[in-house]
Amino acid sequence: YLTGILDNGCPEGAERLQGFLDACEEQHIPAEDRHVIHCTWRNSDGARVAREWLDEKRPLPDAFVCANDEMGLGLIEALGERGYTVPLDVMVVGYDNVSSAELSRPRLSTVHVDNAELNYYAMEVLMRKIRGEEHRSVVHYPHSLICSESCGCHEGMGGDYIRKKYFQQTRFLKNFYSLQDQMAEELFNAAELTDLMDIIEKHHSIFGCDSAFLCINDYYYDNYDKNLWHHDSRVFGNEMILAACGRPDYVPDQNHMYARFPTQQLLPGTLTREERFLVFYPLHYNTYSIGYVVLDGISEAAKLNLHESIFNFLEIAIENVRKKCLLRQLNGVLDDLYVRDALTGLYNRFGYKRFGQQTFDQFLSEDGSAQVLFIDMDDMKGINDRFGHECGDEAIRVIARALQSACRTDDFIMRYGGDEFLVIASGQEEQLETDIQRSSARECAAASLPCAVPITIGCVRSTGGKTLDACVQAADGLMYEKKNARKKAKTS
Repeated sequence: YLTGILDNGCPEGAERLQGFLDACEEQHIPAEDRHVIHCTWRNSDGARVAREWLDEKRPLPDAFVCANDEMGLGLIEALGERGYTVPLDVMVVGYDNVSSAELSRPRLSTVHVDNAELNYYAMEVLMRKIRGEEHRSVVHYPHSLICSESCGCHEGMGGDYIRKKYFQQTRFLKNFYSLQDQMAEELFNAAELTDLMDIIEKHHSIFGCDSAFLCINDYYYDNYDKNLWHHDSRVFGNEMILAACGRPDYVPDQNHMYARFPTQQLLPGTLTREERFLVFYPLHYNTYSIGYVVLDGISEAAKLNLHESIFNFLEIAIENVRKKCLLRQLNGVLDDLYVRDALTGLYNRFGYKRFGQQTFDQFLSEDGSAQVLFIDMDDMKGINDRFGHECGDEAIRVIARALQSACRTDDFIMRYGGDEFLVIASGQEEQLETDIQRSSARECAAASLPCAVPITIGCVRSTGGKTLDACVQAADGLMYEKKNARKKAKTS
């Protein structure tokens, strides 16, 4: 007799062993004719016992009785490798009636247990216990003996049954892998997390269940940059995001934020109340946790261990999307740095090339006119000489803030040169030049600069007769005319 594990706190292994010993007593088989070998339920245990038995050149017993089918199948395979035939040379019996025992050659004699019914009844007992209701502490559940080829009863599966089983499984696998290939291609082409969630919902039937849910750690969902994860990324976060909901009656969410809920709930409360049986599959990438998938049952795909490949695809695809989005964010930052002035945050010459003409044309098209303002800070050299370049830099930043305060969000504002600025705005902003002067005075007062920072503005309007470059040159010329006029007025 090959035992299962006897010392892990589960009574199953010991009870099956006791059943074997009781049967031997009933059949008057003396103790010296019984041999008990301690094993661990694994297929490799059966193979090991067969090989060691034959290596020791011991005569084969009448039968090997195994605590489960896996060990029995391992025994049959190892005996066959050495040229021994079951049941002609030795009988083998298993327990559990798993699908591989059903299809093995020879068909393994075993004990059938209706696990689906047994598990359902176990859950009923558990619910009674939770509710404080009376329940029996021991339940004897019916089993049935299947005498077949491996014990010499010659009641194997017929050829028609085998062919039917093979045909069904072949068709199932073909359909499954076709769906998986289609889903994988779409997953790896996803550019955004919302795209990926759409794909999961679209193909959720591949799991073989009515409902499928994908929950993602809050820190993973909220921040693509791992440097912003304050948690131990190997564990689940404080909250989970229900990001994909594959079920017949769900209402799609464009942002895929169906719910944010405490991790201890496992699923939002409404779903856990509706679903009677849930299976959780964790998702990881390398050493950090992504979240988990929740299914409302065990499907044929799960029985064939096919879900593992789907989850591998999901883990890699979700991580790819995270990296794509992070790369776009970083490229966006770099691109913004490329077109922005480092001191003021306003557009620079590169920004002018990229957005200046576009803004000018848009105002002409939508408002019928555009205006270009050329702004120069008066006596910038004197400020630097008297108060230092740090004060000069602060004065430049103050004027930049004044321009941002006075202009609209869709106006184009740039630092044209050292102390020169350029604004492209709608021609309908008739008071803009005055608003900039007032804003400049306010910002300078608020900044407590050691000196005044006057500015001179040249403004040119266009209804389409002048190009942008011509407007800039004209506004620059007007600004210098004002400066020269002011100097002449002072000297006279």
